Amino acid sequence: MQAKEVHVVVVPEAKVNRLLGADPGADISRHLARYGVAVTLDNLKGTDAGGLILAKAAEIDADLIVMGALGQSKITEFVFGSATGKLLRDATLPILLSR
Repeated sequence: MQAKEVHVVVVPEAKVNRLLGADPGADISRHLARYGVAVTLDNLKGTDAGGLILAKAAEIDADLIVMGALGQSKITEFVFGSATGKLLRDATLPILLSR
């Protein structure tokens, strides 16, 4: 079964911008579009990436969240939390994680 629509949701914090370049999400969006996937790139502003992703999923009535799980140091994760942790704790829909 093919998705009717795909939203690439990016919450570009400063440290992620360095890794993903000036236009985070654009490469994967173009790649999906080449294969005929109806894709929307959503660049969200804020610091609570996990909360923003969950809110967007609820807004668009998503059936599945697919995300990469980036590793952080244990102290950074303990102090600041992580988007992956937030999603795993609070999601009400299936999540496919890739590392």
